[in-house]
Amino acid sequence: MPAAGFQLGFVAAVTLHKSAANALVLARYGAEALPFLYVGSAVITAALSALTAGARARPSSLMLNSLLGALAAVALALGLWWGASSLALVTYMFAESFATYATIRYWGSVSRAFNAQEAKRAFTLLNGTGMVGAIAGGLAAQALARRFGASFLLPAGSVLLLMGGLA
Repeated sequence: MPAAGFQLGFVAAVTLHKSAANALVLARYGAEALPFLYVGSAVITAALSALTAGARARPSSLMLNSLLGALAAVALALGLWWGASSLALVTYMFAESFATYATIRYWGSVSRAFNAQEAKRAFTLLNGTGMVGAIAGGLAAQALARRFGASFLLPAGSVLLLMGGLA
């Protein structure tokens, strides 16, 4: 089931991206920056959702979202590696906004793919697959960040995001 493959890769990627973003912001700016980032992320997500409210999410648009998200995360990682430490704030808002927006689009697409009876079985499988992705992403985040640093989680998550988008 392609929706399960997407969910697995997406949730694992989001776990890596959010772990990186949190670590980078807390290391550079401390917890004092978080309330402003919460608000900024919510505004960005609301704007994206409002702009695309009438558009139906299709598998091709989910793949495009995955590609754009992966490219953005790699670009942010490159900027951080080149010393642009303020990109930690952008990385945080990207990780939060992208994850929420893509989740809204995904579940909108999936909800139209199944009738009520099918959805009961399918959504259980999809949510279970997402939990497997979260566990795998969390374990990978620990191992990769310890060895390569937090910013490495961004391109690593991008690989998972692309894999999910191709499912």
